[in-house]
Amino acid sequence: MDFSDDEDSSPAKKRKTGAHSVSDSIESQKLKEENDALKCQMEAFKNEVDMVRQEWRTDVEDKDKQIKALQNALQGMQQQLIAHRAAASRLELEREEKKSERKEDSGKPPEEGKSSTEEKEEETPSAKLSTKEDITVSSSGLTLTDKEAKLIGLICCFLHVHPHGATVDYLWSYLRQILPVRTREVEDLLEKMPSIFDQEIIGVGAAIERRWIFTALKRGAALSSP
Repeated sequence: MDFSDDEDSSPAKKRKTGAHSVSDSIESQKLKEENDALKCQMEAFKNEVDMVRQEWRTDVEDKDKQIKALQNALQGMQQQLIAHRAAASRLELEREEKKSERKEDSGKPPEEGKSSTEEKEEETPSAKLSTKEDITVSSSGLTLTDKEAKLIGLICCFLHVHPHGATVDYLWSYLRQILPVRTREVEDLLEKMPSIFDQEIIGVGAAIERRWIFTALKRGAALSSP
């Protein structure tokens, strides 16, 4: 009787063992598939991170190049401003020296054979030349006040991060938070520097806009290209 009981229970144990092994195999296969899926996801995330990192580096390099170009443009403007201020100071000094010479000459008797009218005629061309040079320096658009120089720097930085341009009102709303300035001052300053700023008309009809673009970098790149 005991043998028959053992014989009856043995197939049941085998069935249970077989069921457990099948279940374990299915579970193992499932875990393997999940593991493979996680590996694929991790690889995809890694590739995406590498791509973002590369794009970030490229973007940073481009920004650095643009900033350096902007700094070079501003340095060039500063050098031009210093040169024109030096020229204006030199002309002012020469004018003062000529005034002093004329005052000294006025106290001396006129030379023999030369009338006072002839002296005036000789002085007139040089005086005209000095006046013409003064007008050239003052009307060249490069003699700037400290306020105008600051405004140009701020406008360059603002338009640099707005490559599609900005209207005068938009620029004024930004500048008035830093310096006391009127809309007309901003527009006059933009028109005064055509080598740096350019106006573009965008849209039609009621949607038309007059935007100012920062063009110093584009023109600098065009000049430097072969």
